[in-house]
Amino acid sequence: MKIHNLGLSRIGEKRELKFILESYWKKEISEKELQKEVLNIKELNWKKQIENSMDFITVGDFSLYDNVLDHSILFGNIPPRFKDGNMSDIELGFAISRGCKIDGKNVTPSLMSKWFNTNYHYIVPEFNKNTTFSLHPQKVLDEIDEAIEFGVPVDKIKPIFIGPLTLLYLGNDHSDLALLSDLTQKYIELLQILKNKGIKWVEIDEPILVYDDLEEKWKELFVPTYQKLNIGVNILLATYFDNVNENLEIINSLDVAGLHFDVTDMFSEKLIDFGVILNRLSNPKVISLGVVSGRNIWITNLKKVGDFLKNIYSVLDDRLWIAPSCSLLHLPVTKSLENNSEFNNFISFGYERLAELNLIKEYSNGNILHDALIENNRYIEELKRIRSTSVNYEGVEDSNRISSYDIRKAVQEEILNLPCLTTTTIGSFPQSIEVRRVRNKWKKGLISDLEYKTNIQELIKKSIAIQEEIGLDVLVHGEFERTDMVEYFAENFTGYYTTNSGWVQSYGSRCVKPPIILSDISRDKKITSEWIAYAQSLTEKKLKGMLTGPITMLKWAFPRQDIPYFKIAEQISSVINKEIFDLINTGINIVQIDEAALKEALPLKTSGKKEYLENASRVFRLCSKGVGDDIQIHTHMCYSDFDDILQCIKDMDADVITIETSRSNMKILESIDDINKFNSIGPGVYDIHSTNIPTTAEIKELLTKALKFIPKDRLWINPDCGLKTRRWEEVIPALKNMVNATMEIRNSF
Repeated sequence: MKIHNLGLSRIGEKRELKFILESYWKKEISEKELQKEVLNIKELNWKKQIENSMDFITVGDFSLYDNVLDHSILFGNIPPRFKDGNMSDIELGFAISRGCKIDGKNVTPSLMSKWFNTNYHYIVPEFNKNTTFSLHPQKVLDEIDEAIEFGVPVDKIKPIFIGPLTLLYLGNDHSDLALLSDLTQKYIELLQILKNKGIKWVEIDEPILVYDDLEEKWKELFVPTYQKLNIGVNILLATYFDNVNENLEIINSLDVAGLHFDVTDMFSEKLIDFGVILNRLSNPKVISLGVVSGRNIWITNLKKVGDFLKNIYSVLDDRLWIAPSCSLLHLPVTKSLENNSEFNNFISFGYERLAELNLIKEYSNGNILHDALIENNRYIEELKRIRSTSVNYEGVEDSNRISSYDIRKAVQEEILNLPCLTTTTIGSFPQSIEVRRVRNKWKKGLISDLEYKTNIQELIKKSIAIQEEIGLDVLVHGEFERTDMVEYFAENFTGYYTTNSGWVQSYGSRCVKPPIILSDISRDKKITSEWIAYAQSLTEKKLKGMLTGPITMLKWAFPRQDIPYFKIAEQISSVINKEIFDLINTGINIVQIDEAALKEALPLKTSGKKEYLENASRVFRLCSKGVGDDIQIHTHMCYSDFDDILQCIKDMDADVITIETSRSNMKILESIDDINKFNSIGPGVYDIHSTNIPTTAEIKELLTKALKFIPKDRLWINPDCGLKTRRWEEVIPALKNMVNATMEIRNSF
């Protein structure tokens, strides 16, 4: 039995990648210095794999920004608007992902989307009928040389690539399969180079094979494509994130040396019955099983997995490999930096998953491991006891708003008295060094509660003054007391556990620290109303209260696995409902419940989508249960393809929905066949993830396009997302331009 890995986190144990990237972008370090620091991260990952006796060491899983973007550069698929920039590959990657200026003009970055049903953002490849490919393998070859120099034998190096069909499918126009032949030829050339270098195994990931609704035109191309790719290098074809039952016949027919299957379930402790799949496999291939979770952090039941593998091992013998279910990119790097020794017994992060694989291999090979198994079982039983003492939330009922949207809209217009094309922001403002310093001092006990409160109030006061000067219509308090939209509430809800250094990459240098749901969710104090009431006391303008929705609070956390998913969501909704009424009682009439993860949490299988969408809209409505017509409920969603959740968005029945649309040039609005069925909409007119500051003319162009689809009395004006990652030097001119563009259009009515 061999053990291997499908990829590790690339941010470093202490988020080194974040800090060196941001230093490079500020021109504080050179490209050479950047590469030197990056090598330290890669070498630590290789070291950890070697220490845990991995039979293969991965290369190709590291990226400075995004591995899908790296494939676009690898195969010469550069959007034409960037080709005149005279940039190195590193600069080109940052330009495509973050935007740039060429000849003094803003160049729009490529779209971002979510990697399947994860919170990792990838840069969407841009294809058209004239796209051609060319191979640029130097980055991969350099990394192989680095691994060899570090001491990894070349025959133990396993490069990892996204497969040609998945790469095309992820693009902006995945229907153009005419490009596959040219792209496949470049993969062949790449494999030949790797073969000549002495590489024995290459992992090629085709996760689109988990889809049960994959069109026939895609399915029928897998077998001929992989026949062409069989040039003498062993290919391990990997799928993950769900079972592949519907496409097993195709997978079984592929001309590859090995197959990887994910047999875990993020939301339960069950393992997929692989015996059924094994009986359907006819070819004597290597079979790799993902038996430790790459998506959730609870310790693996070593004996349970070892026993699960014994029968399979008796059939496959040395053709059985084991691995994490997917890349460990989706987990924090290591729990070694956590300071709660008791809770650490229950969790396993990236490096710890490698150690678990080693123990499972030893147990499956017949080694007793008596002490390790007893200790592992003790922690699993202790976790069960902690959860069994929880107070379970009961009494959930569905609840629609009291009146229809049209009635609510009339009531709200009279009370709020907002202008046509109301301008606002999504909620957060820049998390400057000053902001972070105040929070850190307070958490470390270096300043008193009163000093902390005074400091945060001063930041809120400044932000209100800035918003009034800019001329925004609906203001926000800035969220300076919040580290993150999920972590902040998790710290204040009971049932959640927040880590010390459990960082996970979301995109580029952006890292999040997902909390862990340990037990039932409740609250024992008010959380937001004091801050928001203070902000409202500073202005005559309307203020918007900011909350995070139940699906996002659940999806952007590591969930418990012992109760149903939506049972947890209902518990969260109950707490949010209490928060809303606290805000109402302080005089707040506008409340935003962010559901940024709504689409991301959508099951990959069509069989589960209907139930999920019905429940997702239901638990959102539970948040506003009992709220009167005079309270305007907003929600926000970002960076997703919304086409297959439009009915759910309608059913959520929020008064205003804000969505990302600027990078796509309002494309989402074109796909809504009857926009009049929607309530008010705020399509983002300002891409906050780009370094470019949008001009008044650029924003006005987007607004003009939006008005072709949305009546002016239901169109809100806002950025795509929160502004916490930007600097005030960028935010203020961008928002001024947004308000100026809005005023010009208002005056034209």
